[in-house]
Amino acid sequence: MSTLPPECEQLLISGYVLGNLSPAEGLLFAEMVRENPQLMEQVAVMQQALDLAYTPPELDPPAPLRDRILAAANAQNNKTKAVNQVNNVTATTSPKSNLSKILGAIALVTITILGVANYRLWQTVKTVKTDPDLPQSQNSNTYLLKGEDLSGTAKLIVHGNQLDATLIVQNLPTLPPEKVYALWTVVGKEVPYTTDDKGAILTAVFQVDEAGNFTREIAVPQPHLEPRTINKVAITVENQSAPQAHTGSIFISTEDRKVNELMIN
Repeated sequence: MSTLPPECEQLLISGYVLGNLSPAEGLLFAEMVRENPQLMEQVAVMQQALDLAYTPPELDPPAPLRDRILAAANAQNNKTKAVNQVNNVTATTSPKSNLSKILGAIALVTITILGVANYRLWQTVKTVKTDPDLPQSQNSNTYLLKGEDLSGTAKLIVHGNQLDATLIVQNLPTLPPEKVYALWTVVGKEVPYTTDDKGAILTAVFQVDEAGNFTREIAVPQPHLEPRTINKVAITVENQSAPQAHTGSIFISTEDRKVNELMIN
């Protein structure tokens, strides 16, 4: 991937933090992170800045400023008392004055409640978005990949009507440095999507750890908004220098959707 200008990288990072990247931008950002994991440090810094904007620290005013504020408040209070005495205002004020105070208090409370509600809503959305252990949607699609002679499996959980998913891989063999695993979304050639000559779309590239495991949030291509167009999801072993060449055979995969339909019919 050619190096993007710094301002473009910052726009992608801010879009990722705010959650408003388009599907194409999400795929581009995921590829950038794979090539340069240090970008996540910038994501963390920007996320901290956003958190600070929503929850600024409480600071006491300097002592001189606090004294001036209290003195001004006392002076205003004394002035009000003097005016009340001149106009023979008793502790019970007019109904109109009481109504104004009541409406003012209601407005203040309403603004406060709305502010707290908005903050709680933002925190809830943030938690749901960033916590992989929480269910993302009742309409999530889960694809289980396995092979006949392997104990290793993979699970792709697509979060509802969104183009983001969680990829969970377990017990796959570790690969030499020049090899990588490639995740493919196979849709065939007779669909309105851009595919390779095998009717597949490269979805993710990864390597497992020493235990054969891998877990990450990834972006998925457009067909996952229409799962019926997907024939299968598969993993192959490819050359690290050119995983998009799709020269490897299927390592593990889901069952072929069209084959299943033929067997049912």
